[in-house]
Amino acid sequence: MRIVLIHMCVFGFLFNCRGQSSAVLDWSAYGEMYAGWDDLRAKNHQRPDFLYNHTRSEELALNLALIQASYSDTSWRVKAGLMAGTYSLRNLASEPAGLRSIFEATIGVRLSSKRNIWLEAGVFPSHLGYESAIGMDCPTLTRSLIAENSPYYESGIKVLAESPSKKWRYMLAVLNGWQRMAIPDGYYTPALGGQLTHQVNAHWSINYSNFFGDQSADDDVALRQFHNLYAVYRSTKGVLLALCADWGMQPDLNDEERTLSSWYGGAIMSQVPLGNRWKLNGRLEQYVDERELVAVNPFADGFHLKGYSLGMDYAIGEMLCLRAEVKRFDGPHFHFIQNETTLTNAAHLVNLSLCWRKP
Repeated sequence: MRIVLIHMCVFGFLFNCRGQSSAVLDWSAYGEMYAGWDDLRAKNHQRPDFLYNHTRSEELALNLALIQASYSDTSWRVKAGLMAGTYSLRNLASEPAGLRSIFEATIGVRLSSKRNIWLEAGVFPSHLGYESAIGMDCPTLTRSLIAENSPYYESGIKVLAESPSKKWRYMLAVLNGWQRMAIPDGYYTPALGGQLTHQVNAHWSINYSNFFGDQSADDDVALRQFHNLYAVYRSTKGVLLALCADWGMQPDLNDEERTLSSWYGGAIMSQVPLGNRWKLNGRLEQYVDERELVAVNPFADGFHLKGYSLGMDYAIGEMLCLRAEVKRFDGPHFHFIQNETTLTNAAHLVNLSLCWRKP
């Protein structure tokens, strides 16, 4: 109840700020309904636990409904966002119930009157990775394996800066941990994160992000380090190409000797316009986590998957988009169970979604 009251106060404050002429008050909304099918035929309609978007099969479901409001002045700004859907139910399942509707809740103050430098605190979208939970901001209907198994959100305090030329952006953060709002008992050491983005020219941008944090709840230190790198190309005709890579390393908490192990993944995503309303998109990807430090395989030792997807988007209007995608996963180990009985190393998934956004 306390969290709900806090959000009511934040939204009330934003509403009351409308009369201040020097400030900018804005709001946006996003919604995505989807219908999925796969050949796993789970009786509970749930897709594998390493997926956090579009997690239901053989039914019509809401992936994400989101409303956001922001207030910005020359010296400070506030953002708040509330959400619902199957994405939040699965991805925030480990958070206290009162926090699971929070998409974003931040307050920021400008540190320099001459430079674009800000200090922000609260809950905000993750600085790790190219993709986000908002489907219309991503080239493909579903998210990649590297996106699904790295943070979508984080909480803490961060400093953001932009160069006068606006070609360089920097971020340093002190965080509550790896995708965590509430800190569980036994965790005391804050995590650190950084980000560097360079707009090379009108077509290319490059981003590097990292994370360093203790994953152990006892007195021992189990430092997780994670690095994300991506490059994005956008042509004048609307062609998009994204090259993404993740690499992480930490001691294995299931090993008494705390053996140092690593995981890695990569994805190539593209989107090509076909006329004014149609877009063709696709993705090739691989994710390897043999010690299951992040992604868990319940049917065999080791997580090693490849993915292939092909999709088509149709813009019904400026704010409405119909998307369809077919996808295949396969790997050397058993990752899936079919019809509740048969273990298999491959799965085929189909998704159809309708996305709406009020910019």
